[in-house]
Amino acid sequence: MAVAVVGLGAVTRLARDHRTYEAAIVAAIAVAALAGMGRASRASSFARLAAWDKRRGANH
Repeated sequence: MAVAVVGLGAVTRLARDHRTYEAAIVAAIAVAALAGMGRASRASSFARLAAWDKRRGANH
């Protein structure tokens, strides 16, 4: 019970701290950027594979 009260107090303090919001915003931007990079990487990989398949089909 005491651990729950201490945990709730810590969460309440973090919720009122502006630095917590800044860190959350930076983390959200970083996650969105990484997701975008992942999508771009998959798209370029697919484009290379499609070009390879097209060249292979032209030769045979």
